[in-house]
Amino acid sequence: MQWWPSGVEQSGDGVVREIPQRYAWASSIWVSQEGVARRKWFNPVDRRWVWDAEPLPIIEVDGRAGIHAPGWVSVERAICMAWRLREPESAHRIDEVVRVRLVDTCDGASDGDEEMSASTLRWAEEEDGEEDAALPNETWKPLRGRVGAVPIGKGYAISSRGRLRDPRGRVTRGMWAFGRRWAAVAGAGLVDLWEAAGIDDGVPLPLSIRQARGALLANATPADLARHVGISEGTAWSYFCRANTHVDGAALRSRVQALVDPMLWQAVQRLRGQSVLGGPLSDLWEAVAPRLPPRLRRDANAISMLRLARTGAILPF
Repeated sequence: MQWWPSGVEQSGDGVVREIPQRYAWASSIWVSQEGVARRKWFNPVDRRWVWDAEPLPIIEVDGRAGIHAPGWVSVERAICMAWRLREPESAHRIDEVVRVRLVDTCDGASDGDEEMSASTLRWAEEEDGEEDAALPNETWKPLRGRVGAVPIGKGYAISSRGRLRDPRGRVTRGMWAFGRRWAAVAGAGLVDLWEAAGIDDGVPLPLSIRQARGALLANATPADLARHVGISEGTAWSYFCRANTHVDGAALRSRVQALVDPMLWQAVQRLRGQSVLGGPLSDLWEAVAPRLPPRLRRDANAISMLRLARTGAILPF
């Protein structure tokens, strides 16, 4: 069972914990031990969280109750994701798991009368309790940055071994989800500990590009990133352009189509298969500019849009 105190909050549904999501921007989903889930939203103006008025609706699929979190997730799985500690080696890739295999924690056969909750459900293989003793060669530094659009408060530290320390000195290695370790920072949400510690298997990215990549994957816009990080929109567009090479092709194409002006996207699409699409950006601009309205040709971010559109257009289907 989860113990990390920073991850506990109180909603109209009682005591709740956050359901991990690969990418989040300004909202999160929390679930009670009994499976009542509710979304809350971060208001960047007054920097306050607001709960939805109603819990998430239950969606029946093949006779099973679930929620959209995002994508359909069974209620049992949602509870376990938030409240139970899964053993990493229990599955090579958690995103391949369609149905969570649950086992009865009670001795003997269940009489079917016990209510479903975090105390009566468990993963088929769960992690043992953790120790907060120092690890060999472990160093610490202040945890800075954001969880999507939400700033991380002071007092937390991240270790070179990917552990999180709260303001009271308590330490956690986090929980396992989506092939990574996550732990909650009070008031901000779940932090990807490996990314925060810089121990990802991929190429290390500067904080600005990591933030842009997270915003891109969370369906946020350069304007959103600029507003929350305190940079110009033009700079945010440039960060998006640098981050796009670190995003999966299929995901990038869908994000680009949502970000780029439709008329610019259509103009680039008409050039598919032509050498100009892979040539200098200045030549590509000369090819598409006559097809664009004046207001778009004058847009200060048009070249950055074009760069993103070209990347999305040349990706194989």
